[in-house]
Amino acid sequence: MTQNFVVAPPTATISGDAAILAGYIIPLEIAFTGTPPFSITYTDGTTPQTINGIMDNPYIISVSPDTITTYTLLSVSNAFCSGTVSGDAEVFVITPDPNDICEVALPFPPLVIGTESCVTGNTGIANGELPYIHQSECAGTAVPIPANDLWYSFIAISNIVDVELIFAMDTAVISFYEGTCEGLIGRGCAISTDGTLNTTFAPVTAGTTYFIQVAGGSLSDDGAFTLCIENYGENIDEICALGQSVTVNPLPFLGSYLPGTTVEFCYTLEGYTENSVDWIHGIVPVLGSGWDASSLSPTQTPPPCSFGNEWDWYTSVQGESNYSQTVVGPQGPGFFVENPGPGPNPNDPGDNFGDAWGNDGCTWTFCFEVTTLAACPPAADGQDLSVLIKNFSDSETGAWTASDGTPTICTLDPEYLFKAVVTCCPIPDLDGINPTCSNPDTGSITATPTGGTAPFSFVWSTGFSETSNTTSTISNLTPGFYIVTVTDNEGCSEEASYTWHWTTKVLLP
Repeated sequence: MTQNFVVAPPTATISGDAAILAGYIIPLEIAFTGTPPFSITYTDGTTPQTINGIMDNPYIISVSPDTITTYTLLSVSNAFCSGTVSGDAEVFVITPDPNDICEVALPFPPLVIGTESCVTGNTGIANGELPYIHQSECAGTAVPIPANDLWYSFIAISNIVDVELIFAMDTAVISFYEGTCEGLIGRGCAISTDGTLNTTFAPVTAGTTYFIQVAGGSLSDDGAFTLCIENYGENIDEICALGQSVTVNPLPFLGSYLPGTTVEFCYTLEGYTENSVDWIHGIVPVLGSGWDASSLSPTQTPPPCSFGNEWDWYTSVQGESNYSQTVVGPQGPGFFVENPGPGPNPNDPGDNFGDAWGNDGCTWTFCFEVTTLAACPPAADGQDLSVLIKNFSDSETGAWTASDGTPTICTLDPEYLFKAVVTCCPIPDLDGINPTCSNPDTGSITATPTGGTAPFSFVWSTGFSETSNTTSTISNLTPGFYIVTVTDNEGCSEEASYTWHWTTKVLLP
C-alpha cells in the first residue's frame, strides 16, 4: 500500500534595513517556514552567494557593504522541494571623513558583554600623521614608524578586552590608549606579520573611553583589515586586584614627554579579593629606559585597610614564601605593607603577611613621581617611557605560603601598563580654521611652539612639496594634508601635521 503526503514548500524572507557607517558590519535576518535544513541563494545585486545546510531559524548573515546596497533572496529549498522568497534589506552606507587621526576615531557600536563587535577598514585611505603617535616597542619589538594608521574608539563595559585583527598588510601594529586625543595614555601594543593578530588588554574600566590605533609596517605597507573586540569581566573568584586605575599629571602631549619632565602617577586599587588569605602586599613601578630611575620617589602612601599594618616605601624586598623564594625574587623600589609590631623583623615586609581588604569600602591610592632623562642625549627621540605598575600578593613578596605550596590566582592578576615616548624637541600645537563648501580655499592653520628658545622658524609643506610660507600661519588652504617644521634658535626641530577632509551632508532615505 502506498501512502501519499503533501509537504508545504519552504519560504524565506529577508529583512534588516539599516544605515551604517562605512566599515561597520551589520546582521541581516532570514526567517523560514518549512522543514530544515534549508539552502538559500542571495545577492547584493552583483554577486550571488549560496549557503547550504542551514538549521537556524531565523538565520543571520553579516554584511559590510562599501556603498548603498540592497540584498535580496534568489531562491530557497529544503530536502523536499523548492520554495518562495520575499523581502529585501537595504543598507545605506555613510562614508565619514577618514578616521586617520585620533580626533575623528570611528566609534564601535555599543558593546555587549561576551559578544564580539567588528569593523572593517583599509589603511590605504589614511595618512601617517606627524608627529607619529606610537609606543616605542611592543614586547621588546620596535614599533615601525611612521605608518599610515586608522583610529577607533569604544566605551568599556567590563575589565578585560580581547582584540583580533585579520589583515592584508605585511606588518600590522595594534596600539591601545586611554585619555583624550591630546593627552593620550598608551596602555600597550602588539605586532604581527602573519595575517592575524590576537591580544588582550587589561585592566580597563567600565564607562571609560579607549582608543585603538591600527597601522601597517610603513607608509607604503597598506591593506584591508577586520578589527574585532570583545569586552568581558573575570568572575570575582578569578581575579584579586579590583578596580585598578591611574591618574597622570601632567598628561603626555600626543603620547610624549620632553626631557627633564617630572610626572606624578597615582595608582588606585578599589579592592582586593583575597584568595584563601593571600592578601595585597606590594605595589612596584617598573620604569622604561627613558626615565631617570634615580629620581623615582613616593609622594603619597595610603593608610592600611587592616589594623596594625603600615604601608611604606622600600628599596628592595625579598619575600619568605616558597613562591617568592623560587620564582619572584627581590622586588622594589616600591610600596610594601609591614606590621611594625612584634615579629622577626619590624622593618622587613618580606617576613609578614599582607593588608587584608575586608570588603568594607576601603581603597588604596599610591602616588609616586619620576623625571624623564634630563637632555638629549642621553635620551633619544622615541625612547621608552613606559611604567608597568605591578601588584603583588603576600605569597609573592611576603611570608604566606599555601598549605599545598602552590601559587594562588592572585599571582595571575593583570597589571596596569602606562606607555609614552621621549620627544627631544617641543611639538608645536596646531590649530586651524576649516574651509567651507562655498569657499573651499579659505582654510588656515597656525602653529604655536610649546617650548624651546625663540625666535622660531617655520617651513610648511602640503606633504609633497614645501611652500614659500615661513610664518607661523598659512592661509588660503583647501582640504588636504599639511606639515609644518618648527625650528627654534638652538636648532631643535620638530614636525607636526594637520589634516582636513571634505565635509558633506548626508540625507538618509
